[in-house]
Amino acid sequence: MKILRKSALFLSAAILLASFSACNNNSKNNKSAISSSDSSLDSSADETLSDSDAQLFSGDFVTSSSGIKLYYDKSSLDQKLIDSLEKYFTAIANKDFDSFCSVIQPQFMQVYSDFLKNSKDYGYDYKTSFEKLYSGCSDTVGGDFSITRIKVALADTNDAESYISQNEKTIGGDLLNKIKQNSDSLLTVYFSVMAESGGKETVLANERTLILSCKDGKYYIVA
Repeated sequence: MKILRKSALFLSAAILLASFSACNNNSKNNKSAISSSDSSLDSSADETLSDSDAQLFSGDFVTSSSGIKLYYDKSSLDQKLIDSLEKYFTAIANKDFDSFCSVIQPQFMQVYSDFLKNSKDYGYDYKTSFEKLYSGCSDTVGGDFSITRIKVALADTNDAESYISQNEKTIGGDLLNKIKQNSDSLLTVYFSVMAESGGKETVLANERTLILSCKDGKYYIVA
């Protein structure tokens, strides 16, 4: 079974922060280009990026209404999924807890919240966890930040159920069954993110794994 890269949310505050570190996890180079038939494409070279960052964020992209460059394959990824991910990352950057919660899978959020509050190792609520996530991202890029680029690609193998099941052993709460009962489908994606702080762009996440749930046409982040 493929060993998935650490997710953005699971387990502890320490892992929350580590998930957004810029280190390379020896991941495969997952291509994430938009079909060339899209009239809104832009594939111009960005000379402001280092060679390694330019390689990571190579290929065609579209620019969202909020100015974020989005790199993804429109033939394999739903626009609504991309919208949810953009909302998720911008909510972190904007320290907008309510917006963040609106794209988190509800059963996951409840189980994880209970785990945090009841654990002798943590003992804090979900909002505090979110604040720690923001602080970790801020430390990585050197201060307050805004999201500038998001790259998303389907994972080579959809191990969503297995991954959730593994983490259920830590946080409990019959997590997998609760999520499956409230999802039409589960999927696994790889994502990379760049953020700007103080006029400098920095890689915030480099080809990390994210699990999503689709319910009634809307996508929610599980982990």
